[in-house]
Amino acid sequence: MIKKNKMLFFSAIIVFQFFMVDNSQAFNSDDYIKLMTTNTCQNCDLFRLDLTNKDLTASVLDNAKLSDIDFTKTELYFASLKKVSLDIANLSGANLTGANLAGANLAGANLFNANLSETDLTGANLTGANLTGAKLFNANLSRANLTNANLTRAILSGADVTRAIATNTNLNKATMRGTNLAGTNLIRSDLSGSNLMDANLFCADLHYANLTSVNMHGADLTSADLSRANLKSSDLAGTNLSSADLYYADFSNANLTNVIMFRSAVSKAIFSNTILTGSTLANGKVFTPGINDNPNIEYQQQ
Repeated sequence: MIKKNKMLFFSAIIVFQFFMVDNSQAFNSDDYIKLMTTNTCQNCDLFRLDLTNKDLTASVLDNAKLSDIDFTKTELYFASLKKVSLDIANLSGANLTGANLAGANLAGANLFNANLSETDLTGANLTGANLTGAKLFNANLSRANLTNANLTRAILSGADVTRAIATNTNLNKATMRGTNLAGTNLIRSDLSGSNLMDANLFCADLHYANLTSVNMHGADLTSADLSRANLKSSDLAGTNLSSADLYYADFSNANLTNVIMFRSAVSKAIFSNTILTGSTLANGKVFTPGINDNPNIEYQQQ
């Protein structure tokens, strides 16, 4: 009997300690009440809280601890979420239109089909985040970290992605019409099948990037690094590739009609079955079959 009582005693201690540990990781109930009653809760602890389908329009949650929170289909329209911790949070289907997420930590967050149109994500950490199908019309992602993020079929038309880090990022079939990607690091990223019409890629780093079957009509790639990039079967008609690094860039079966390549590094670029009608080659001369038809001739300064 004594032995049995001792076992029950120690079992109770273990169970108590378990709940103590569990509670220490849970959200602060006072903070939750404050949010629900005032729509404001700066510096709050709402860790792992379930706020699915809630209406938090224009709420103020700056600097809040929201790690692993569930915001599935939550209304966060014009919410202030500056410098919040939203790592591994679930924001699938959430409406974050016009929200301020500047400096926020969204590492590993799930933003599947979320609406982030006109959202401020300046300097945000989105490493490994899932943004598949997300809407980012006119969003500000300047200096954001998108390393290893998944933006398959995401819409970033008109967005500002200047000087962002997007290495090994999946942008397969993403729509980026008129998107500003100037100075952005896109090394080894997958942009296959994407729409980059009229996009600004001035000084962008696309070293080893996958740009197969991309629509880049009218895009500006001046001084961009496209060394060893794969541009097979892409449509670059009317693009500006002046002073670009095209070292071993593969343009096989690509359309380079009316492209400007003045002063670009082309000696090792691959032009197999490439359409070059009306293009200005690196030497400054217009492509002319039988006369000036070698796209690998470099510019020679007089």
